[in-house]
Parts: sequence; C-alpha cells; structure tokens
Amino acid sequence: MKEISIFNNSEFDIQTIQNQCLIKGMTIHEFDIIELFEYQQTILEKLQWIESDVSKLETILVPFLNSKWVHNENYKKICKTMIRNYYVIRKYLNLEISDEQIYTTLLNEFNRYSGMNLQTLKERTIACLKQEGGQRSNETRLIY
Repeated sequence: MKEISIFNNSEFDIQTIQNQCLIKGMTIHEFDIIELFEYQQTILEKLQWIESDVSKLETILVPFLNSKWVHNENYKKICKTMIRNYYVIRKYLNLEISDEQIYTTLLNEFNRYSGMNLQTLKERTIACLKQEGGQRSNETRLIY
C-alpha cells in the first residue's frame, strides 16, 4: 500500500481512497487526494483543531465516495464540503454525539436530498443530531 507522509509526518493511505473510487468506476489521482488532505489541514487550522487520527480523512470520505450521487465531475466539491461539515459539526457539538453519529447523519442527509442542497447540509445535520441529544459545546459557536 502506498502511504504519503506530509504535514508533520502524518500518514494516510492514498490507495484505500483510490480503490474505493475505482470500484465505482471513478478515477481520483494522488494529487487530488493530497489536495483534499491539504484542505483538511486548512480547516483544522481555521478551527484551531488538532486531528490525532491519521485515517480520519478516509473515514470521512469513503462513505460519500460510495454514494450513488458522487461522480467524477462533483466528487471534489462534495469531499471538501464533507470535510468542512464534519469538523465544524464536531467542534460545535459536545462529545455526547459520537463521530459515527456525525458521519451517519451527514450521509443520511446527503442521500435524503439526492446529493443536492449542500449549502444547508451542515444545518440539517446539526438539527438531526440535536434531536438525538446533541448539545452545543460551551467553547464554540457555529462558524464557517
């Protein structure tokens, strides 16, 4: 497996993401994955957040890359939206809501609107998670 080490020696597996795309007949190049990794780092910096899980990018992206609404023409926009939404929601809500609940709810809301309405996805997801008992974190407000 090919791993790439950039940004403070963080490593993630490029091949896993590429394989998920190939299964769907999509092609994603190494430089595109690096761009998504750099975007993740930019979001983390803006949110003053440190990600300790080096495989988090895969964890966030793979379910969306498997969605029937994602294709070669829109995957980059969708991936960036999911990266941003995940981290903003994670920082906004307290830890009573698990990462898995966030992924699942983001994916469900994405699929519910057939991959459309990305501009309201974050707010819809937060509303659903609040119904599941999620509370706003004391340290942050909804930003970005």
